Amino acid sequence: MSLSKKEKAIQLASAIEGSLRCPICQTNMLVADEKRVVCAKQHSFDFAKQGYLNFLTNVVPSHYDAALFESRQETIMETGLFNPLHERLFRLLDETEGLLLDAGCGEGSHLQKTKELIPNMKTVGLDLAKEGIQKAAKSYSDHLWIVGDLANIPLANQSIDVILNILSPSNYKEFKRVLKQEGLVIKVVPQVGYLQELRDHFFSKDEKKIYSNEKTVTLFREQFTTVKTERLTYTRIVNHSEISALAEMTPLVWSTADEQRQSLAKLESLRITIDLDVLIGRMT
Repeated sequence: MSLSKKEKAIQLASAIEGSLRCPICQTNMLVADEKRVVCAKQHSFDFAKQGYLNFLTNVVPSHYDAALFESRQETIMETGLFNPLHERLFRLLDETEGLLLDAGCGEGSHLQKTKELIPNMKTVGLDLAKEGIQKAAKSYSDHLWIVGDLANIPLANQSIDVILNILSPSNYKEFKRVLKQEGLVIKVVPQVGYLQELRDHFFSKDEKKIYSNEKTVTLFREQFTTVKTERLTYTRIVNHSEISALAEMTPLVWSTADEQRQSLAKLESLRITIDLDVLIGRMT
């Protein structure tokens, strides 16, 4: 008999319960009563029936809605647009063992694709957006999904071997707290050409057409003693049905008019540039 999503989440949490930390009092948490996690001071958080843990202590508004996560999942899982990125992550993580945290995982598709290539690692996906974690838990059952804040990660000090941070904000103070000595951080950030075709379509002003990651890369380099950067650039043609999903998964559409979105949706195909910097930092 197969496990329910909630039972699977309890099983996954039990396997790493020594790594869970209470977001209220910062003591370690254990799985109790086969329905919740509880700390030494009796703060407790229930497993949702959908198969995730919600560690937020207050409601935090998010710009990201269910429709965005639907589009993101469709683009990542069905188009193969980011397959070269997942293959690059595999080469970086091949033979790595232990516990991996996807910090800012959204609906979890990047983590799912990565785990397919490195199945032996235990994996946790964390995001502030409840809608994203609900979608992740519904879609993928091999990871412990957590609604949580990057400014207060509910994981113990030096409990994580690898942090993935893909096209998402970072909190380096917390990253360094939860990361083991010799632990690895892999941060993926856009380069100047990333989705340039969408920028050209949506924006007429040069300041929005041109993107620079210089400040982001500089800040990353300041955080870790051993850092290297690998650039990943390629193009793919996306078809008519894929164009809208790709546009909807990015914040680029937030400041665009309906007319511009509609004109993009009329295209039969579009060559898209994926241009990324893969930043690799290690705690030493």
